[in-house]
Formats: sequence, structure tokens, C-alpha cells
Amino acid sequence: MKSTHTAVLASVCIAATMTTAVLAIEATPSGSIDDKNVKILREKIATKVEEMRKKDQRAYAGKIRKIEDTSITIATIENNEEKDYLIKIDETLTNVFRIVGTVSREIKKSDLKNNDYVIVTGQQLNEGIEADTIHIDEEFLVRTGSIIEVSKESFFLKVVTSDKEEFTLDIQNSTKQFMYNMKSKENESTGFSKLKEGDTIHFVVSKTNPGDSTEKNRYDAVRILVIPQEFIVR
Repeated sequence: MKSTHTAVLASVCIAATMTTAVLAIEATPSGSIDDKNVKILREKIATKVEEMRKKDQRAYAGKIRKIEDTSITIATIENNEEKDYLIKIDETLTNVFRIVGTVSREIKKSDLKNNDYVIVTGQQLNEGIEADTIHIDEEFLVRTGSIIEVSKESFFLKVVTSDKEEFTLDIQNSTKQFMYNMKSKENESTGFSKLKEGDTIHFVVSKTNPGDSTEKNRYDAVRILVIPQEFIVR
């Protein structure tokens, strides 16, 4: 009987000792300090990883040449030469968008098509990038030249650039037309009737949506800025 009491007493003492130890650990501030240090360390690592990720960020723009299960190949123009880049796509991590006007809408990778003009951002690889985002956008062409012909009947302009390249610009209702005002020194909205031969013109056209004509270098003008020849002469 005595041995039974002794065993019970020992068990109680052990339990009490363990409870006291646990309470002591919970009450010790070093535990919270360690947790805080771990949290700080994790934040520093996350910040460093993000810095390295941003440092390796690249962006390429070009037309899709080939589409495969986990990648696409795009053709870009660098120094007037075409160059291909491999774009790796992760079904989970890569986001694909289509830009419509000023709105960006998320779409699926399966919506990508050959000859789509895309802007890709992501981490640098040897000959391309691991894509974070892919945006399908319009490919715009921006040029400057002189107006050599104005068709008042058909509402088009013929323009020659400084490198002797000729363009035909169809002026549509949607074309944003501006003219530099010599007095106010500001760009102001203008009309087709005020355009004339000899004026300098800066123009933007869409290579993605050039218009109905199949004629070479003929586009619907997206935006034009005209500088009257009188200003140039001065």
C-alpha cells in the first residue's frame, strides 16, 4: 500500500514538474524574440528574392512565330534585323491579357495565335524569358515626313519620309487630327481641309489593323500631328 502511495506521489510530482517547465518556457521572452527574429529573417529573404527577380526582369515585343505546349517563339526586330526569342509559359503562373483600347482583359494561352503582336515580361533566360505576363496588343508604326499629295475627294494623304519611303494615309472619322498652332505654341484639333502639300506630318498607324486596303504602305491613320510649312520656313 505504501508503495502505491509512493508511486502516485511520484507521478504527481513529475506532472507538476513538467507543467512548471512548460509554463516556464511559455513565460520566457526568448521564445517571442526567436519568433520575431525568424520573421525578420524571412522578410529579408523575401525582399532579396524580389530584388533579384526585378533585376532579372526583361521585356520583349514581337510577333508570335511558333506556339508549343509550354512555350512560344516570337520574332523581334533589333538593329533592323529579325531575331527569335523563346518564351517559356507556365500554365499556373503566366498571365495572358488582350489589350482592347485602354482596357486589359485576361484571356487563356489557347487564345494566342501566330502573328499576334505580343509584349512579354518575365525573368531572363539564355535566349528568352520565363514569362510572367503576356499582353496581346496592336503593333504601331510611328513616322515623320512631308505631305506630297492631299486628296480632298477621297480623304487620303501621300507622305514621303526623310529616307524616301512613301506612305498613303487614309483619314477616317476615328483619326485624331492635330495641328501645331504657331501663335499659342500648342497642338490643337484640326480638320482635313486645313492640310496641304509641303506641311510636315508626324503620324501613327496600326500594322495590326492597317485598314481595308491591301496596297503596300497604305494605312488608316490613327493619329496625325501636322506642322505647317510656314513654321518650318521661319
